[in-house]
Amino acid sequence: PLQRRLQMPGSSPEWRLQAAQQQLASWNISANRVYLSYAQSGKEGERTPSQLTDWSNVQTLPAEWLAGQPNLVASRVFEQAENVPALVDEYQDVIGLPLPTQTVAKGGAGLFQEQAECPFKAYIRRRLGSEEPPEPEPGLDNLQRGNLMHHALEQFWRAVGGSEQLLAMSDEQLQQQVRQSLAVAIEAAVGQFSALASDNEQLLESERLENLLSRWLREELKREPFTVEAFEKELELQVGQIKISGRVDRVDRLADGRPVIIDYKSGEARRKDWLEERLLSPQLPLYQTQFDDAAGVAVAQLKPKSMKFVEAGEGGLVPNQRGAKDDPRWPDLRDQWWQQLELLAAEYSAGEAQIAPARPAVCNYCELKLVCRIDANREAIDDESPAELGASSRGGLS
Repeated sequence: PLQRRLQMPGSSPEWRLQAAQQQLASWNISANRVYLSYAQSGKEGERTPSQLTDWSNVQTLPAEWLAGQPNLVASRVFEQAENVPALVDEYQDVIGLPLPTQTVAKGGAGLFQEQAECPFKAYIRRRLGSEEPPEPEPGLDNLQRGNLMHHALEQFWRAVGGSEQLLAMSDEQLQQQVRQSLAVAIEAAVGQFSALASDNEQLLESERLENLLSRWLREELKREPFTVEAFEKELELQVGQIKISGRVDRVDRLADGRPVIIDYKSGEARRKDWLEERLLSPQLPLYQTQFDDAAGVAVAQLKPKSMKFVEAGEGGLVPNQRGAKDDPRWPDLRDQWWQQLELLAAEYSAGEAQIAPARPAVCNYCELKLVCRIDANREAIDDESPAELGASSRGGLS
């Protein structure tokens, strides 16, 4: 009722009729001669001309006349006319603007991950700067929780130092050190995160993280001896035309002196993302290039229901994990990663922007649905014959 009362577009049959009349009147006064057409039949049967026009004063033209008027015929509208050139061409535009030859683009590991997951996503977000604004939510968001967890673990390992000291701690000492580390991290975060403004919110977050970190440190106890050498180590490197700035969560030094690069994650980490043809998890492969003698890389997966290390490198870096027999050797894997990183950098620099998600899950939480035409592409594929499939499986810029 409110929409109709305000005569909002499309709110009533009367509005639609008036809009159609205005459109037709606009056409009639915009040219000396106006050509109208209608379909004689459809799925429902025979069709009649629109009642908005007085057809008694309209000259009827035969179908043959249309064949000599190509400018009045759009592609596939008048299928009976033969040899009529189409006015609409289909074109798969999957390449955006390349980076100028001497230009160096700046970014982080996220740029490489988006290019690997879907070139269109990387082009829209990184080159065109389009992204959905974050939605406010109660409490800390995932990014803020992750930052708080990182800071608490940093405080813990600054105080403890390595596996030898961790093994020497009693349960009470471990719990006390976790609480002290959390207190420092939360105090530093109060000024940054409004969600921690009240004492009650701070207490709830402290209790949640205390349980999480206490459980996680038991996983650390299973490892071979190590010393924590660096926290939040800043790195800069360049791959092709892309200059990357990054920060390593943690660097451990093993008993033999070789470093292990560690990244904390609160979500799922998949080892096979390092082994696929397309490098879907490029962060640690990027960072390890700055450590010539690296023994390996590992993701510390602090997921409440599945806590574990996910590693790649010389065997035995972390507990209870061995690679498959056909896994590449560590030196070969490092070479493979570099080639994959160079390929992703070259794609990005060339402006490649295909709508080509590496796996269906890439689309599940993508915020670019308003500009992405993957659903239209899928509908087109569904309408094609099996012989035509494959030719239209990728979309791009439009």
